[in-house]
Amino acid sequence: MMIVNGLIAVGRTIATDPQASAVLLREAIEPEHLKEHGYKELRWVAQEIQGIAKADPSLAVDIYDAAYGFSETSDQTTPMGNSVLLALTSNRRQDYQGAWYQLSEAIPAILDNDPETGVRAVVRGLYGYVQRQNRRAPNGDEVHGASFSLGPYTASFETDWSYSWYNGGYRSSQDAPALLIKFEEFLGRVANQADAAATIQQIVATIAQEPHVVAAVWTSLLVVGTKRPDLYAAPLLPVACATPVMHSFDSRFQLGGFITAAYPTLTPEDRAAIEASILSLTDDDPATKGNKSILVGCIPRTLIATEVMRAFVQTLEQAGELANNAPVMRMTTSTRDFDTDAYLESEGVSLKDPESATIRELMRAVEELKAPDGSTDLSLASVRRQLAVLTKLYKRLNAKIPRKVSETLIDHACGHLAEAAGRLARAKPPVLAAASVHDLLRDILLFSATSKNPRFNAEHANNFNDSPHWGGPSARTAAARGLLDFTRASKKQDPEVMSALRKLARDRMPEVRLNVVQSLPMLHVLDADWMWSELEYALAKDRARGVVNAAIEAVARLAYLDIPRVIKAAKGVLRRYAGKDEPGMARCRADAATLIFDIHIHGKSDEADQFAASQIDAMPRDADHLTALVARYSSSLLRGNVEDASAADNLPRRRTLAFYTVVIERAFQQIEERATRLDMRSFNTWPSEDQTVVSSMFGLLNEVSQRLHFATGNHHGNVQQIELSPQLVRFYQETKPIVSRLANAIVAPIAHHLIQMLEMFIQIDPAGVFEQIAQAVRSAQQGGYSDEHMAAELIVRIVELYLADYRAVFTDRARLDDLMDCLDVFARAGWPAAQELTFRLGEIWR
Repeated sequence: MMIVNGLIAVGRTIATDPQASAVLLREAIEPEHLKEHGYKELRWVAQEIQGIAKADPSLAVDIYDAAYGFSETSDQTTPMGNSVLLALTSNRRQDYQGAWYQLSEAIPAILDNDPETGVRAVVRGLYGYVQRQNRRAPNGDEVHGASFSLGPYTASFETDWSYSWYNGGYRSSQDAPALLIKFEEFLGRVANQADAAATIQQIVATIAQEPHVVAAVWTSLLVVGTKRPDLYAAPLLPVACATPVMHSFDSRFQLGGFITAAYPTLTPEDRAAIEASILSLTDDDPATKGNKSILVGCIPRTLIATEVMRAFVQTLEQAGELANNAPVMRMTTSTRDFDTDAYLESEGVSLKDPESATIRELMRAVEELKAPDGSTDLSLASVRRQLAVLTKLYKRLNAKIPRKVSETLIDHACGHLAEAAGRLARAKPPVLAAASVHDLLRDILLFSATSKNPRFNAEHANNFNDSPHWGGPSARTAAARGLLDFTRASKKQDPEVMSALRKLARDRMPEVRLNVVQSLPMLHVLDADWMWSELEYALAKDRARGVVNAAIEAVARLAYLDIPRVIKAAKGVLRRYAGKDEPGMARCRADAATLIFDIHIHGKSDEADQFAASQIDAMPRDADHLTALVARYSSSLLRGNVEDASAADNLPRRRTLAFYTVVIERAFQQIEERATRLDMRSFNTWPSEDQTVVSSMFGLLNEVSQRLHFATGNHHGNVQQIELSPQLVRFYQETKPIVSRLANAIVAPIAHHLIQMLEMFIQIDPAGVFEQIAQAVRSAQQGGYSDEHMAAELIVRIVELYLADYRAVFTDRARLDDLMDCLDVFARAGWPAAQELTFRLGEIWR
């Protein structure tokens, strides 16, 4: 931070000693220094670039050169500011690009105040960008340079392939191309100045003297010259006559437009010079030959100056070789719905034969059944009508289909048929049981269950371990869910349906198995034995962890039927993946442990209680999972019967509070043991393992404090607008021990959450609340709480409330000491509001 402050100070005071200041600032833009420290230092230099440009123009140009000549690519996280309450982060790449943004925002003022310095900065910045990006032609050709005469100067023209990245292509809003946009805007402003002619001459001369000028700079001049040829035509005549400019794809289009616009303002001699230059282009290179005919076509016919050009134009016209002046590259976009027709087209499916065309038309009728919002009318009349449409496609697919019909088309048709049938299977049981519905829908679903869609894909199956997803329409997948929904209409097992489900449950494609497994609880009455055995098989044997997760969720819904069996199954998952770290395994372990913990919180099971205790005893292991559980159970904090403390619905809240109490005590034990042994003041020198443990423990404590705060509903400090319900009053009384323990934490966010929560309860316990607030402030002072603006505002607001409405609290000497401690912490930190309030205390009690 000292270095940053030094750079800012030098940048702001450079006018007092430009030479000495430049020496210091140049160190900051050395290539190796930029590579190591540019992400954290350059933006502070860029912040002062306007003052630097006035005091030392050459240094300012070098800063642009260096800044755009290097690009930070690291995504390493960096802090945004020093706040621990609002701990935002960035990364090295974004921080460095912030300096580019500041430089581009400053360039208009530099151009206006000192055109020569501004122009040189733009030229250098663009050259650095082109060199850094190693810009090449689409065919891989290297950038190459050329030169041409511009008055007394030999001007540089370096091919940069900007036709693909600036003119007609993508323009970066952060990098050096942003300078070109500002440069063109500046050239437009110059045209409106009283001394426009002299300034334009100065600009062109400045560019001509630069050693490396990329094509994009010259084309920007030509673009503006096309808009204001009355001012730019004469100064840019040497550019318009330059062979490199005519040769290059980067500048040909802009040059052609300039010639057309400038010709009416040029003298016959100037026009003759341009014509001679065009005619001198050789025909050896096909690309050059094309440019020649295009540029000739840009000359207004009535303004041709030489007979030789007039004759050449006539020859080209007779041969039909005059070409239009179009950009070398033009970016265009178009969109269309990727519907079934687009998909089939992309897969090369032909619909020309009658069989394929018939199937496609029948598919179209099925697709039209689905409402735009995805809803389906499942009344008996509607289901009958929809089944009539599905039947036509079903019968066609179930018949013998010629080999010439694409398998892709058949797969897609089966998918649409199955998904439509699956939607109908969600109708109410009486509708499904209707004679006009039951057998036909059953037959369609059973047919869909035998489809080859989806076809096996090993890579997709492997990805299902940590990213369960699939495309559609997927016939067997939809049939799996549809058949299970269909069983709701049956009071006894249908052998064919159950056989199909058993086969789908062991399908090669994981999404098919998942759709069976996650809906198996539907069978707890119809076939409980197979339901349990299949779920237990999936948990113990299924090779796709995405399916295992679905099985865990399914058995969780069955816990009320057989808690010991559910716990046994969950523990089996924990053993299966213990000590393993392949994709998806950690989530399976966490979900299985959460299932048992849920039973501990919401149910009655000694085995679940013992498991929960063992998880907490194992801290700091699995701290992240315990932290997630803190959040998971926070919804229970206000639940339960207020009038009847013995009511069963109070159990989850009591268990949650007990969990919070034990887990924060264990977290403090882990922290305090290491703080005693290693000294918290030298935390950064601790072994990394100990640092990680303590950080995770403070993270857990912070989660508890945050959930307590959120439970009150006081998210924006509007305490007067929130009525204290009986549930909130009970919450305050029950959480007092937890709050008291957390108030000893030195971490600023924990204190802030607690104080925001406690603010809600001032009206019911002003003395007790202020005691806890003061303790939280004293503890968190070590963690930088007094440096936070939000903290100062909160404490001052609370103290002012106490002084206005609860002043009697401070007749207790202990609470008065608490008041002075709170204000002193923030007054010594330099917060004006806290200092003013401290000075006013004498007047308040006078």
